[in-house]
Amino acid sequence: MIVRKDLTNYRLRVLGYYTYKMYIYIQILCKDMQKRWVLKPKNNSDKVERLKAELGVNDIVANLLVSRQIETFDQAKQFFRPSLEHLHNPFLMKDMDIAISRIEKAIGNKEKILIYGDYDVDGTTAVSVVL
Repeated sequence: MIVRKDLTNYRLRVLGYYTYKMYIYIQILCKDMQKRWVLKPKNNSDKVERLKAELGVNDIVANLLVSRQIETFDQAKQFFRPSLEHLHNPFLMKDMDIAISRIEKAIGNKEKILIYGDYDVDGTTAVSVVL
């Protein structure tokens, strides 16, 4: 048990060292970059005002919706209250049929299935939904 604890401490020290090195490297890269904001052109104010009145929302929400080409009440309803009928067919993704047959085979053979997601918001959310 002591060996495992020492090994874990060693791994944490190594991970900390490389994380620190990466942090320094990123700082050096960012220091040399010049930041410049590029603003999108303003939306059509008539569309924003019409949507604002239809939905009863403030300028910011109406402007964001128009930026996403949501310009009518029905489009806003579909955006805020999505349904399964509006999802794309998952079999449009390349090799989805191969993936499904492999998962079905694993379930049939009672194999373990590893579900992997990265550590950002969409990755952790996707894994929690699948589980």
